[in-house]
Amino acid sequence: QQALFLMNSPFVTEQAKALALRSEVATAKTPTEKVTALYRLALSRNPTKPELALALEFTAEDDPKSTFGVWPQLAQTLLLCN
Repeated sequence: QQALFLMNSPFVTEQAKALALRSEVATAKTPTEKVTALYRLALSRNPTKPELALALEFTAEDDPKSTFGVWPQLAQTLLLCN
């Protein structure tokens, strides 16, 4: 129940958006730097090579028309796994 609540929680969604907009992420020049910044902020560690590869694959298909883009989605995923 807790996992479902957190996945659908407006509070968690807003926190994920805020995390994805933090300067460490927003000013990163490459997707690799963005993923690394998100991992450092959310989990206080760098991503492993498999985690980085998976995150880059996920973020490669960003839809600019989406109301909840891939970067906030990745941030939410990291927040939920912490």
